[in-house]
Amino acid sequence: MVAGVFFSGALDFNSTEKQDVLIIGLGGGIINNYLTTMPNHTIDVTVVDIDPVMKRIAEKWYDFQPSQHHRLVIDDGIRFVHEAAKRGMKYDAILLDVCYNIRRPMMCPIEEFLKDDVISAMRAITSERGAVIVNIITTKDGAKEADRYYFSSRFSAKEEVKSPEQTMEEILLHSFPSKIVERICSNFTGACFTLVDKMEKKRGRCFSAFAGTTRGKLLTIYGHTSLSSIKNWDFNS
Repeated sequence: MVAGVFFSGALDFNSTEKQDVLIIGLGGGIINNYLTTMPNHTIDVTVVDIDPVMKRIAEKWYDFQPSQHHRLVIDDGIRFVHEAAKRGMKYDAILLDVCYNIRRPMMCPIEEFLKDDVISAMRAITSERGAVIVNIITTKDGAKEADRYYFSSRFSAKEEVKSPEQTMEEILLHSFPSKIVERICSNFTGACFTLVDKMEKKRGRCFSAFAGTTRGKLLTIYGHTSLSSIKNWDFNS
């Protein structure tokens, strides 16, 4: 998910200006700690978690250090999103990582975040150049169920490159028909229009996904890879 916020262009890796991130679901505290300790960056991170115990755990075990640009809010993520929309708040990146703690066909995200009003609220608080990254985990039998909940009714249309196991995915959603693919190509190799074909060839050992948009369509990019290796792919060959 960390790579996705930069790969997508939601956050500018080379910028020293303030960039705002909302993380719903603390998890292991790795993402927020990483983003707020990047040198020469001003990334303002708000983490929302419904469980008050998580704050004590984060402070004791996750090296959580609150600051002017790093805070943990104990609140229901759905209520927080709705209130943020009412206040007109905007985030450059929204990371949704909330899961059930029991085995279900679709374990992440929880069903409440798949409702139209919640999706609409998340879209409303996504900045013009921003993106939403959703962690999706399913059992094998739940893959088709996950496909129905890609939020495409409120975000751009999607194109998919399927993961063979279909057990874990990260979906990145844009609320605008951006030129993110042109930006990605400009930053990496310049080969804008061969991106999909090359991703098709590289999907053999896949477990995660990043996505960008091209001409208003959501492109989901799967790969057993890292951001650094993506940068080294030869998209022209």
